[in-house]
Amino acid sequence: MRKIFIGLLSGYILLGFVSCKKSSSGNPSSSSGKGNGTITGTGGATFNVSGSSTFFQEELPNTTGNITADTLISLLGTISSTQSINIQLYDISTKGTYSLSGTTGPSSAAIVYNANDSGYTSVLAVNPGTVTVTAISATSITGTYSTTVSTANHTIVSFNGTFTGTY
Repeated sequence: MRKIFIGLLSGYILLGFVSCKKSSSGNPSSSSGKGNGTITGTGGATFNVSGSSTFFQEELPNTTGNITADTLISLLGTISSTQSINIQLYDISTKGTYSLSGTTGPSSAAIVYNANDSGYTSVLAVNPGTVTVTAISATSITGTYSTTVSTANHTIVSFNGTFTGTY
């Protein structure tokens, strides 16, 4: 059952990337434009992705799986053909430190890490970690994270890193 949940969660998150982008007027639109930036990771997963290998997007409003948010900021990095990192920030609009437990309430966050056909998520981890937003505006975000992600089979990977970019 957890494998199905991870598959659905990953599918919903990827669907969120292609469904809607905020226009310059602040209203959702179907614009194909995207922002990008840099996402790094060290520890159990080591990577540094930037430029066209990243996709940063803000979506208003959003419903992904069981999570309904007024604002979703998605930070996706394609590490290789078999690896990706996805940081999801739900209703986070101010600097601060937030749990990566993926709760359905306001100001929640989650990380999905895919490696070699295995889906890892902070939502399944016993100690999912935190994301710290150090700067945020209507068009950009900067921060750090430290996480432990888990598969449905309880395989875990721990890593930390940084992100910065525009959406």
